[in-house]
Amino acid sequence: MIVQLVRHTFPDRPDWEIIGRHVPLGTKYEVLGFESRGRILNLNTGEVRDMSLYLVGGNEDIGWLPAICFEVDLKES
Repeated sequence: MIVQLVRHTFPDRPDWEIIGRHVPLGTKYEVLGFESRGRILNLNTGEVRDMSLYLVGGNEDIGWLPAICFEVDLKES
């Protein structure tokens, strides 16, 4: 499945940057895995959030990122 980046922050926490703004919105990634019970930690505040995560690959990197930051690209999936 192919997803594209639609936000850099949580909708309710624009001050918590998850994905660097140097990564353009619309950047496409391949989903390599999914975790419905993932956990994200903000190292600056100690805040923890439970959420769904995608293991994405692309942009010369692989990592677990919140699914809320992406939309499925229906044309390529």
